[in-house]
Amino acid sequence: MTAKTQEQLMHQYWGTGSANFTVGRIPIASCDFSTHVYSYDDVANDTTLSHFSIDVDRDDTATGNKLGFIKEVLER
Repeated sequence: MTAKTQEQLMHQYWGTGSANFTVGRIPIASCDFSTHVYSYDDVANDTTLSHFSIDVDRDDTATGNKLGFIKEVLER
């Protein structure tokens, strides 16, 4: 999606005079709508979660910066 289209979408859903949504659904890790399968800890038997990381959701190429999107919505 182009930056202009993203801004239009953000304004239509969460901007002044918009649909005024107050709730959004954000999947944890990947889901059936994701562009690829990923998790926050792909290391087998990591019961202490020492390899747990949500960095993939900060990555523009992997998830489109899901965390940045959430932050922008909350700031509106």
